[in-house]
Order: sequence, then C-alpha cells, then structure tokens
Amino acid sequence: MPQKRVPIIGPVSAGAGCEVIDNEAVYPTVYADTKDPNAYAVIVEGESMEPVYKHGDILIVEPNRQTQTGDLVIAKATDGTVYFKLFQRAGKNAEVIRLVSLNPLFSAMEFEGQGLEWCHPVTSMVRVFKYEATKTY
Repeated sequence: MPQKRVPIIGPVSAGAGCEVIDNEAVYPTVYADTKDPNAYAVIVEGESMEPVYKHGDILIVEPNRQTQTGDLVIAKATDGTVYFKLFQRAGKNAEVIRLVSLNPLFSAMEFEGQGLEWCHPVTSMVRVFKYEATKTY
C-alpha cells in the first residue's frame, strides 16, 4: 500500500469526551499506509483506552471505510463531543450503538437512533517515542 501524507486534525478524547476537533489549529502531517483520499489523523488525549492506546498516540482514520462491530472508531455525538472508543452494536435489531473503553475504570456509553453524527474507523496507529538526552536510562 502506498504511503501518503495524512493531516493531523487535532486531539481526540480517550476519556470523557472533548469538543469538536479544532480545524483552525495547525498540526503537522504524518505518513500512513492508506488508500483513502480523505484519511486523517488524531492525537489521543486521556486514559480510557489504556493500556493499549496511550496519551499522545497518533491514530490514522479512514472515513470512507464502513464501520463494523469490533472496530476502533472516532465518533462524534450529536452534542458535538468526539470520542475514541471500541464500536459495538447491541439490542434486538442492533439499533443501539455502544462505545466501549478498553480501560475498565471507564463505563461504556450507549447511543440510540441518531445519537451519533458520524463514526469513522481507526485503521492504524503511530506511537512517537521521545528520547531525553539528560535522562538516565
């Protein structure tokens, strides 16, 4: 798959939720293996997806790919709050969407009907390791 530059559009909450992503802030781009022309990246803030995903991780999101149960997603609720969670469908006809944290200290959220504006699957992650020259390892 070809690598392309993907814009980092801002932070996303791995916690209680954050406001709409700030499209006016200036963030760098990151290289990612994606064919989605609308792919974007977000930076994780919070602890609800630990121990697997950590504060500062960069997530690659492909909005043109269909979301499936079990996908990690970036989801925007109708109140404007944006989340990074595990996507599940529940209910008799799968009419309820559950957004689940990996950290057991955080409760799952449920949305019925039109409770979410959109839900985009996360397809990969970039973790930046920082080296501090003054620190002893």
